[in-house]
Amino acid sequence: MPTHVERVHWGMGDGSYLNVYDTELGRMSGLVCWEHTMDLVRHSLIAQRSQLHCAVWVGFSSITGWDTLFDMSTELSARYHAQVGGCFVINCQSTVDKDNVEKLTQTDYQKEWIKPGGGWTAIIAPGGSILSGPLKGKEGILYAEVDMKLIADMAHWHDAIGHYSRPDVTSLLLNREPYKVLRDMNNANNISNPKNGSGHDQQSVDQIMNLLKQLEQNLRSSESDELSRRLSEIQREAVHAFTRGN
Repeated sequence: MPTHVERVHWGMGDGSYLNVYDTELGRMSGLVCWEHTMDLVRHSLIAQRSQLHCAVWVGFSSITGWDTLFDMSTELSARYHAQVGGCFVINCQSTVDKDNVEKLTQTDYQKEWIKPGGGWTAIIAPGGSILSGPLKGKEGILYAEVDMKLIADMAHWHDAIGHYSRPDVTSLLLNREPYKVLRDMNNANNISNPKNGSGHDQQSVDQIMNLLKQLEQNLRSSESDELSRRLSEIQREAVHAFTRGN
């Protein structure tokens, strides 16, 4: 997710990249900069049981007026993700040195805005405590001993995808489809059209829809409003699934 003038160079990502990867070190995820303010995006990674989260930040605290504010934003976001997600966070904010300043500035006015700095970097444990760092204003390497048992210990108190997720009240939908400029928005009535290439048999689709309608009528006669509402949702989801060719 590019911010402000970053949109001149970078475009939007899509849900196909919101994955947690199995590595020999553990299940690993990552987000960039203020993507950590997107709570639903963060939760999509937490729900996939990330154990090691890589939080990467631009060294924006090297900008005049943002030094304290951006470091605070970085620390709050990284430690909050570790606390809510019950995972380790390897947080890295880039640094800006004198050579970078020379390359980025051409006028005295520009040099007033950018100065050497940046670099709020730390290793954070589940729950939010800092294991190593923070390292600020210079390049370096941080080390910490990571005990995966701390993840289970934290989950005993707070499990963001257990009872604290309240699945009976709220839920999260993640669209993993790669972004496309053109999508076929076919409905259930023309699923079997060979031009759309879905390959579904129309008779099978009609049978399923008829069964759902019969079930809905039976539920309505039993005066179960909640079940009727849920069935209507299932019908909409089924139509959507068929139109996508699933």
